Amino acid sequence: MSVENREKWKNYEQLLLRCDVVDQRYPLPGFVVWLPWGVKIKQRVVQLARSVFEKADYLEVQLPLLIPLSIYEIQPDHYAGLEKYTYFIDSQHDDEPAVIRTTSETPFTSMFRNWIVERGLPLRFFQHVSVYRHEKETKLISLIRSREIEPFVESYTALASDEETEVQIATEVDIYKSILRRMSIPFVVSRRPKYDTFPEAQYSVTFDTILPAGHVSQVASVHHLGQSFGTGFDVRVGTGFVYQTSTGISGRSIGCMLLLQASQSALVLPPSIAPYKVVLIGQNRSHERLKCLLEQTKQNYLEDMSIRKIENVEFSDWYKKGIPLFVQADEKDNVKIISRISTGISTLAIADFAQILPKLLEKIQVDLEKRVWHVFLDAIVDIVDIGDAKMFSKDGTGIARVFLCQKERCLSVLRQNVEPRAAILGRAEDEPERIGACIVCHNKEGNIFYIGIPS
Repeated sequence: MSVENREKWKNYEQLLLRCDVVDQRYPLPGFVVWLPWGVKIKQRVVQLARSVFEKADYLEVQLPLLIPLSIYEIQPDHYAGLEKYTYFIDSQHDDEPAVIRTTSETPFTSMFRNWIVERGLPLRFFQHVSVYRHEKETKLISLIRSREIEPFVESYTALASDEETEVQIATEVDIYKSILRRMSIPFVVSRRPKYDTFPEAQYSVTFDTILPAGHVSQVASVHHLGQSFGTGFDVRVGTGFVYQTSTGISGRSIGCMLLLQASQSALVLPPSIAPYKVVLIGQNRSHERLKCLLEQTKQNYLEDMSIRKIENVEFSDWYKKGIPLFVQADEKDNVKIISRISTGISTLAIADFAQILPKLLEKIQVDLEKRVWHVFLDAIVDIVDIGDAKMFSKDGTGIARVFLCQKERCLSVLRQNVEPRAAILGRAEDEPERIGACIVCHNKEGNIFYIGIPS
């Protein structure tokens, strides 16, 4: 990665504070204060996720923060996988022992016992909540790895058969593709190796992006839970047990979005996320006309009369906060425009502005996405030799793409050569199906696998 990108990582937390996103100075490690501009960004992301889930026929609910320990520990492997991250409630009262929510598979399954009888199948729910996980202090970085994970949008389904569950998994993968693309976050999709699958899941599909310093960060996940939780909780459908899926996307996606688009001194927000898409500046006889046209477009905008000339917008707080477009009417009934994807000032007749504005914003959205995808794809390298995989694990960045067959031994050999600095992300789920020579045994039946350097 370039020196500029490495510098981004170092300045990231300072930039979040300067741009009114979060304040890291809360006196408890891993917890941040969401500042006013950050709250607005967070609300936009949650609104985006909500709209995509509702379009896919999910209903929004909200379960309590606390989970009874008797429910939480019903699934032994699930409990064992999460115990070290869990905050336990040390109550001085006679209440049932409880934990603070790390994830919600167990309480949802508990509720499914009632809801299946009352509502029938299929069941599809999502919720926007906070979850809490005790991450190591040395790994904490605002929004990327926190102890209070906010926002956390998670979904849970209950289904009658494995066939329906596979269809549901495909739908959920598409849901997260849609959300991440609107956030201008590039990603690879992979099926995690069995040893790295979510506890008690049949398999896990994850979305990973590459941060500017070259590390990989997981931004969303989809889990096929099979009948595991249904069996543990005795949730029956006919003569068998219920099938389930669970998914999640967190505030880490916001951190990645901001980090991937930012310069060293300013954020850049995709129009789909920006709380305000346009800043109207200056004051002259054409100003009110331009203001009326902006209102007709129904785009969120704000006025800032403190910026007298459009040439000075780069020094404004709104520019630093990432608003995509700045406009000013001149005395000749033209609109001067500064866009975050181009240099210089463009000019447009004020009469054409209302018609052109949606196209300008969509171009910014598309160009921001193209820009990050270009950098992202350049950071993916193809490796065909186990020695090169070992070298990548020592000082490589980005993602390595290899062919690997289905033999457990070959997976084990690759792990030994890339861990602990690197990790096998899993089998590619987003590549055209290709077969190549396995990087370990050279068998011609290898599938594409991804290797990355976790953040």
